[in-house]
Amino acid sequence: VIPASHTKLTDFDRGENYFRTLSIKASLSDSVQNIQDGDLIRERGTAEVYVVKNKTRRWIPSPEIFNGYGHLRWEDVIEVDSNILNSYTESRLIRFAGDYRVYETEAGTTKRWLNITPAQFNMSGRSWDAIYEVNRNEFNFYLTGTALTT
Repeated sequence: VIPASHTKLTDFDRGENYFRTLSIKASLSDSVQNIQDGDLIRERGTAEVYVVKNKTRRWIPSPEIFNGYGHLRWEDVIEVDSNILNSYTESRLIRFAGDYRVYETEAGTTKRWLNITPAQFNMSGRSWDAIYEVNRNEFNFYLTGTALTT
């Protein structure tokens, strides 16, 4: 604390109230974490791991899928509060690398081809930025359900 006044800089006496206290509480929290596309996140106290892209998150439904991506490492998973996790929209859209067909996953077990036009895709409220490209290991993990036409 430095004694100061907007009109006086020196020669303060005991009768003058020249101290102003300012308290600042600072902390690092998840809200300032710099989460990047491709980062792995999980809510504190839970097991579900998500990969982040374009303000979306996609659940990786099994350790086998996780381990099937050679570049993913368990020690890189960032634990976040639920408010941070929930700030990302969950995506269930995938496509196999090199294939144009987009699938929607259900309950982490089934994939269903979106047999719809681009215009129908746009009208459905789905986002092109929420499509995740997956490897053969993950693509084959999901059972194939009936195609979606809406």
